[in-house]
Amino acid sequence: LNPVLSVNRNFSAPVNVRMEQSLDDRIFLLANDSDGFNRYEAGQAIATNMILSLMKDYRAGKTMSLDSKYVEAYGKLLADESIDPSFKAYCLSLPPEMVLHGEQTLLDVEATHVARKFVRKTLAEAHKAKLFEIYRKMNKGGEYKIDSLSMGERALKNTALGMIMTLASSEAYELCERQYNSATNMTDESAALTCMADSEHPKREESLQKFYNKWKHEPLVMQKWLSFQATSSRKDTLEVVKKLEKDPVFDKTVPNFVRSLIAAFARNAIHFHAEDGSGYAFVGQWIYELDGFNPQIAAGLSKIWSDYKRLPEKQQAHMKRELEKIKAKPGLSKGTFEIVSKTLA
Repeated sequence: LNPVLSVNRNFSAPVNVRMEQSLDDRIFLLANDSDGFNRYEAGQAIATNMILSLMKDYRAGKTMSLDSKYVEAYGKLLADESIDPSFKAYCLSLPPEMVLHGEQTLLDVEATHVARKFVRKTLAEAHKAKLFEIYRKMNKGGEYKIDSLSMGERALKNTALGMIMTLASSEAYELCERQYNSATNMTDESAALTCMADSEHPKREESLQKFYNKWKHEPLVMQKWLSFQATSSRKDTLEVVKKLEKDPVFDKTVPNFVRSLIAAFARNAIHFHAEDGSGYAFVGQWIYELDGFNPQIAAGLSKIWSDYKRLPEKQQAHMKRELEKIKAKPGLSKGTFEIVSKTLA
């Protein structure tokens, strides 16, 4: 067998190395490397390249499929019990959409979202039994502990739950609902509710309302509740956010509430970059209004336009309209004006 190079082993600081490595070599490292970070890096590189390739298939109308060797290597990673639970949770996660956007010259938000979702669901379907096994093993119950091992076990359990919920099965929904109702800590409670908020779970609305009734007098917790819904990929997310901005719990004069709802929605790429421009119009109007009484928050939120020049022509035109509307606002603050002007330029 030919040797496979695992570089920078045991390094304590990040080092960027550009090197050509075949898919087979990366898959081998993902399944077998004894250096945890290199194993993680191999998995991230494989997933990134595969998602970018699947995006092309999606746009070409081709049937998407996942390399069987990668699916097998992911299974070996799942089965490896020598890995620290916390680190294993990182290794099992796919690159975030924001990271995948950074690899694109011309931003294709929809294809990125669809391809990443396909990979996640395909892996969950292939390793369903193992994911349920990991969940049961990590779901120890009992006294809530904040030592590193317990925190890692919760992270791995909730990573497994997130993967399981992509299956959208009654079994997955029951598991998530059970965790939500029996949770003894905010980590487990919010993890379950985040999954439910991003799903078609039949108890979704009921659970969100239950959380609201329980925590509505705790501003920090309510900010989480707003974010759960603002970051959902569901088709009705913008309509939901527009309702939430009128909820008594939301206070537009408090920066953290604005960040939890409006800024969280602005980071929700699939909805912010909606092809009809509705996401831009919504966030643009908020920046316009916020600049009048909190210019610092308005300027900070204006950084969300940074992908302007990388957008397809139609979306760029929608975004340009909102940018010009903000720029023309009488009395626009210096900070917001500077960011918007530089974006347009």
